[in-house]
Amino acid sequence: MLVYVGMTVPMIGLDSHMMFAFMPPTSAVPHFTVDSVQNGEDFAFHLDLIPRVDLGAHLAYMDHVFTPLTDARETALALEGLTPAHLAPRQWALMSEWMMANRADESAFLEIGSTVAQYRDHWFALVEHGIAPELLEGVDAERLQARDAANRAAIFNPDVDRVWANVERLLGAETSESVRLLLESGGALAVAASETRNSG
Repeated sequence: MLVYVGMTVPMIGLDSHMMFAFMPPTSAVPHFTVDSVQNGEDFAFHLDLIPRVDLGAHLAYMDHVFTPLTDARETALALEGLTPAHLAPRQWALMSEWMMANRADESAFLEIGSTVAQYRDHWFALVEHGIAPELLEGVDAERLQARDAANRAAIFNPDVDRVWANVERLLGAETSESVRLLLESGGALAVAASETRNSG
């Protein structure tokens, strides 16, 4: 399920685009996320593959899914004009250690496109080939689904990610909450709404 959220506020120079590609709840393939923000002359981006199991307890999974991204990440972080975004430790802990969350000048922002393509292409390969059961060390579909629901609830928790307070100021409480719940559900709410409309 692909969920795209765009937000443009010309009066303050804000142009924000966020995309989450959610895999099924019982899949071990990570979710893919990328977002980009221009705020006046300032730029920022976020890029990650969201793990589906505890990386600290699944070394084989980590090496298969994430280690191939190491060189791309290190090359990108060496770009001139890139600085770390200010994220709380809880936000880092909920994502992967290969996450990129950075502010950038215009030149670095344009250059980061090649890194996004590397992450995207690696994710496409994982989607195509899947995750071998031996890499999951006994984690079954039920456990994958439960962890995924808990992880999404934490990632999109307003107390964890304060960006939702800003979104609420710009869009209003009702719209902000509907967007947040759409993401928290992994796009399931959009499917439910579509089925309701089609059945009516």
